[in-house]
Amino acid sequence: MSNPTAGSNQRPDIDGLRAIAILPVVFFHANLGFPGGFVGVDVFFVISGFLISGIIFRELDTGAFTFARFWERRIRRIAPVLLVFVACTLTAGYFVLNPRSFGQLAAQSIAAMAGVANFYMQSRSEDYWAQATQSQAMLHTWSLAVEEQFYLVTPFVLALVYRWRLRAIGPILFVGAALSFAGSIILGGNHPQSNFYLLPTRAWELLLGCLGAYSMHRGKTIPRGLASWTAAIGLLLIVGCSLSNISESGWPGLWTLLPTIGTLLILVSPPVEPGHFIGNLLSLAPMRFIGLISYSLYLWHWPLLVFSRILHPGDLQPSHRWLIAFTAVVLAALSWKYVEQPFRYHGSRANVRTRPLVFGVIFAWVTMMTITLKYSQEADERERTLVAALEPQLARRLFNSKDRPQPLNFDATSHIRSGGIRINGSAGSPRCVLLGSSHAQMLGPLFASLCQDYELPGAILVQGGTSGLFAGNNEFVRAWHRTNATKRERDQIVKQWIAEWHPDVVVLAGRWAFELSSYWAPKPGDSEAAFEKALRETITWLHQHSGRVVIVAQVPSLAMPQGEDFDFSLLRQYRINNSTMPSLAESPSETERRHRSVALFSSVSSKDEKLIVVNPEALFRRRDGTINYWTSDGLFYWDDNHMSPRGAERLRPILEPYFREIAAAESLNATTNNSSTPR
Repeated sequence: MSNPTAGSNQRPDIDGLRAIAILPVVFFHANLGFPGGFVGVDVFFVISGFLISGIIFRELDTGAFTFARFWERRIRRIAPVLLVFVACTLTAGYFVLNPRSFGQLAAQSIAAMAGVANFYMQSRSEDYWAQATQSQAMLHTWSLAVEEQFYLVTPFVLALVYRWRLRAIGPILFVGAALSFAGSIILGGNHPQSNFYLLPTRAWELLLGCLGAYSMHRGKTIPRGLASWTAAIGLLLIVGCSLSNISESGWPGLWTLLPTIGTLLILVSPPVEPGHFIGNLLSLAPMRFIGLISYSLYLWHWPLLVFSRILHPGDLQPSHRWLIAFTAVVLAALSWKYVEQPFRYHGSRANVRTRPLVFGVIFAWVTMMTITLKYSQEADERERTLVAALEPQLARRLFNSKDRPQPLNFDATSHIRSGGIRINGSAGSPRCVLLGSSHAQMLGPLFASLCQDYELPGAILVQGGTSGLFAGNNEFVRAWHRTNATKRERDQIVKQWIAEWHPDVVVLAGRWAFELSSYWAPKPGDSEAAFEKALRETITWLHQHSGRVVIVAQVPSLAMPQGEDFDFSLLRQYRINNSTMPSLAESPSETERRHRSVALFSSVSSKDEKLIVVNPEALFRRRDGTINYWTSDGLFYWDDNHMSPRGAERLRPILEPYFREIAAAESLNATTNNSSTPR
């Protein structure tokens, strides 16, 4: 996160405030406490808006403002460290990551250097909080992109309004912040990725800082005698949120007001009086030091964590995580001294003149882009070369599971409005329907095969990340990703099709342990209650509009190290394990949640003849408790919790009887109708 400087007007307490922002972020990412530490990013946004606009207001007043000078400072502040960071991260990634993951890192690097990392993450529909994002070494550069985009717009707006009508600046900033905040509230529930990553719904946090700077520029600050207490309230709000289990869902949103307003209270309470104890605390040398290196610390800490999780076969111990945090501080200090400082202004002069700076940055940027694009394009070839060099049996075992038909082909996101993905569509209305999230999607190849084997028309209405259970009156529902429809709108579309078809069987599958613990509400207990409510309401409705309902219980998950593709992670462990396939089990907490979901299904189905629960656990569990996840011909798993087509095929014996029964009934009806027809 960049830290603009305000030249001679810079306040030492703001350096300390940066420390209050960056430390919770690092501790949150390293799982060292601070469960709400992600609010540090919001604190940085307010600080950035405050300092940037303060510089612009002062220079507009003195007539010293020019766009060229403004962006030169931003280049000096952001570009040198970012380019060095990208170069070092790519170099480390080349040796640490597999070719596929390195290709993804290269794409992230290109987005980071182009200032569009937030668009890159949003376009991939990556939930910032999802486990999949924990392997992206440049995930955190999204916030830097938000600031860079803000810096492109803000100088024009402020300069234009300043020359047009000075007194209009305050109202315009306020209206802009209010509209951005309203957009954040609206998108928070329906489009969480866009709300989290994009500038329009983040701008209000930066504009809040701009409002604070404008207020101080007009001479309106907290009265003497109250400033210390106001700053204390602000600090309490920030630290309290960082230490609390504040909900990540819909962030930013209403709760984001607490840390951002807390930051604003500190910024507009300058420590000009001797008894300003918060100002004195924030101005302590250790606090200022952490604040000064905060930009570098923000950049370096995350890839260190990502690469460490990849290289470590199990969960990182607290001692390892503390060591990583300390290493990040050391790297940040070196980066600040030897990369940041030489390019910064000291007084009215800079160690590196403007012309060499501009040409140097352009040359480095073009060189880095060219090299990164080259390695990005060669990722697939490097992967093929690596796999080809493996012994044939191992290559077949690890890399032969992602064969056709790909489960990803059975995501019906773009087909739900038109009736889903149809199997044997010309045979009439679907008699079989597959419903659920990506765990139902993984059953797509088997479902299609069974429909074709028994000549039954079928429809797939699954979508990754979206529960097959209907939201009903539950207050907390997640978005229908990649579309403009909400979860409830999606449910209505699915209901309309099922009511029209009245199928003989609806197969429901999902990652039930996750839905039980966090999908339906921010807190596990609330989610479990809401999950049960959604389950009972969904089954009741389906019984009214279909025949039998078959719930497929979740397969066991594999306890895998975070941060690498499943097959390459297994290859790494295979080599560490003396050329032996590693034994993998399921974490006790995941087993407990999964068993609770099965118990809930059993209680609902115990007096319901039309509801069948099939549990595939025995097909994947060995006698010693480990998971049967491979055969000599390939893997049964796509990743740590999804089945591959080969794994899904193992469920054929427990699902096939219901398709056979429908086909037999269809055949009997056809025979009866033919025999009763007059000749």
